[in-house]
Order: sequence, then C-alpha cells, then structure tokens
Amino acid sequence: MSSIKRQLRSRQSLPIVMPWKSILLFLLLFSSVPECVARQRRQNGGSRSAPKNPDDYYEILGLKKTATPKEIKSKYRKLALKYHPDKVEEDEKEEAEKMFVKVSEAYSVLSDEEKREIYDKYGKNGLDVHEQGGDPRASGFGGGGGFGGGGFGGGGFGGGGRTHHSFQGGPDAFRIFEEFFASEGGGFGGGGGGINFEQMFGGGGFGGGGPGGRQQQQPDLFPKGQSKVGKLGSPKFPNKSSKHMWMIMFYSNGDKSSQQLAPVYENLAEKKNLAYKVGAVDCGKSEKETRFCESKVSGGLPEFALVLGEKLHTMEDSQGVQSAKDLHDFAMQNMPSELIRNINNMPQMQDRLLDNKTPSVLLLTDKYETSSTLYSLAFQFRKEFVFGESRAKNINLGKEFNVKKYPQLIAFDTKGNRHRYSGGMAKEDIVKWLQGLLKRAEFKSSRTRRGDEL
Repeated sequence: MSSIKRQLRSRQSLPIVMPWKSILLFLLLFSSVPECVARQRRQNGGSRSAPKNPDDYYEILGLKKTATPKEIKSKYRKLALKYHPDKVEEDEKEEAEKMFVKVSEAYSVLSDEEKREIYDKYGKNGLDVHEQGGDPRASGFGGGGGFGGGGFGGGGFGGGGRTHHSFQGGPDAFRIFEEFFASEGGGFGGGGGGINFEQMFGGGGFGGGGPGGRQQQQPDLFPKGQSKVGKLGSPKFPNKSSKHMWMIMFYSNGDKSSQQLAPVYENLAEKKNLAYKVGAVDCGKSEKETRFCESKVSGGLPEFALVLGEKLHTMEDSQGVQSAKDLHDFAMQNMPSELIRNINNMPQMQDRLLDNKTPSVLLLTDKYETSSTLYSLAFQFRKEFVFGESRAKNINLGKEFNVKKYPQLIAFDTKGNRHRYSGGMAKEDIVKWLQGLLKRAEFKSSRTRRGDEL
C-alpha cells in the first residue's frame, strides 16, 4: 500500500467528536490530497506526461546536446527502469509504456555515434530520409555527405552498410531494454549475464513468457548498435528517389536458415567500398511486416535481393549462399550497367555523352572492369549526369584528354566545356565535387537524360 493510501485510511478512522473541529479537520484533510499526490509524484521523479517536443531526443532523456556517452547511458538506465510498464501501477501502464518507447527510441539514436551526428545535423526527419537512402539536404534538412571509402580500384570487394535508424515502437523498445541490461553484466542476474527480471522489479511482475506476459522474443540477428546491417521495413524501404543501391536480406529471427546466414551477411556489411548499402527486413516482426515481405519476395526465408530504386532483383538460390563473396558477386552481376556508357573513341564520345545537352562525366581508367565506386556514383547522380567510361588505358583518348595519371575524371557541362577533377579518389570527395558543379549555371539542364528510370 502506498504511503498516501495508508495516510488516508488512518485519517478516515478518526473519532467524530466536537463536530465543528471534525468538520474543519475533514476539510483540511481532503483539500490537501491533490498537493500530497503532486508532492509524491515529484519525489518519484515527476509525472509521466510526454515531452513538449516528442522528436527532441535530448529533451526526452533530460540531457544537454553536449551529453557524453556515459551520461546518455546513465539516463537511459534510470528512465527505462522508471517507465517500464511492469514496474508501475496498473492504471499507469499505458502512459508509462508510451514514455518507455520514447526513451528507448531516444537512446537508440543518441547512443549511436553515426545516427546521433545525422540527428544533430538534420533532425528526426533527416534521419528518416537518410535511412531510406535519400539525401537529407534534398528534403530541406541541410547539407549532406555520402559514405566514405572508394576510389576506382576496380570492382573489388569492399564497404558497405551502415546501421540506420528504424525505430518501430513497442517490441524494439523491450528488445533494446533487454540487450542493454544483458550487456551490463551480472548486475541483474546470475551466471551467464542474463537478465533476472524478478530481481530487477522486485518479483511477481511477469507472466508467462517474459515481461508483462509478453512472449519471449528471439534474439535479434542484427542487434541495434552492434550490427553494421541497416534496419529496413515497410515504412522505410528504398524507392525511386533513393540515392543508394541496397542489398537486402529478408529474414526472421526464429528461422534456422536465417540464423545460419546472419554471420555471413554481417561479414558482407563489414566490407569496405561496396557499390551498395547493406540492409535487412525482419519479416517476423509483425503481421504487417510479414505481408510486406510477401509483396516483395515469393521464396522461403531467408531471401536476398538487390534493390535499385523501384527495381528488385532477387537471388535465385538464396539459401545456397556459402559466403559473403557469393552475395557480392550476385550484386555486381546486377549492377545498373545501362547507366554507364562505354567510350572507346571520340565519335562515341560525341554521340553518347555530348549530343544530348545534359551534363556528363567521363572516367578514363587503366582497369578492365567497372569499379564499385563508378557504379555507385552513376546511380546516385543518375538524374543529373550521363556517365561514360573508357577502360584499359585507351591510348587515343588518353592523348585527347592529356591524361598523365589514371584514373582521371572529366566533367562536361551543357556546352561541352571540360572540367578536370584533381582531388582525391575517395568517393565522398568526388561526390562533393559533383555537387559543387551542379550549383553552377553551366551544369543546369531541364532535360531528363535517357536511362534514369530504374
């Protein structure tokens, strides 16, 4: 029984003597109840009302923008325990769970260095746009960069997916909670470092398969904050405006084949300089996600697919994957080669790159295969530039463009004027250069180039 209830019960049993004093005492007691309740709530850490701005993750956690990772972790620990639905009175569960979800969402972003940086620059909307493969700046959220790594070293096996913000609410909140306290070590349980919920909440707080009667969930194959695989799903999935290509695994945490291939897929996500990003959709997360997966792929789980805007290429034998290289080879075989035009001489140069009055980019290289970086650039800028490539150290074109060192990038404005690139060959440097060119009047074009519908 709470102290307030005990206080009220004891006062209700006072003998009725001297009527005028009893009446006065009665009025004093019951007029003080609201203040007692308010004082008790303040002692317990304040009310459970939602923050003024539900998208302000710093406000939700009660932190300054300069908060350290240690402070973020400390605040989450305190608030997660405070608002966990199984730690509050029955009549407060609904409101507490809403705050529990918001606290978990805030922590999932601010505890991740990359997501926090994007959130600080572009806000929650910018973070959502970034996860979809879009450019936050294009949606009015500020300037933006691409992912690092690169160069034109051929179609080698290199880099890829980042972890993206994809918070869907309830189930993820409890998963974050369990993973957080499991990682804390033995503080909430014995032996293997698991979570002893009875000890954490004082016993008796749980029903049949986990917190509050919820069924015990399978461990996430790609846990937030630990996995390099981006979380995707029905609300956040590549579309025609996405600036990146995506390799996607459709999976279920409880599926044995998915469990077996998860380490292989994680290995792919850890590679550098990939032409595509690496993401996954949990088809067992909800009925909605199951239906979404069924609308995208028809085979059994797990299923792998390369997504190019609105086009989805599925792998014929997904369950036969043996290594990350198998997945990478599949992706490279389905690259949008139509976006890059082969240039072997000046007539082809004139016909394929310069005649359509659209800005274009030519890569002159000594390699024999198209690099991951060029595929990635051609896809990202498919609506702004026509891309061409001259491979194998073409002597005639090398002389025409005075190439002294390979690789060499040259951009052509709408009038055919040449603009030679002299920066580093990391992809993010080239992206900045191309973005800078597009701000100039001579690179403006009202025409839509051929081949930009994927």
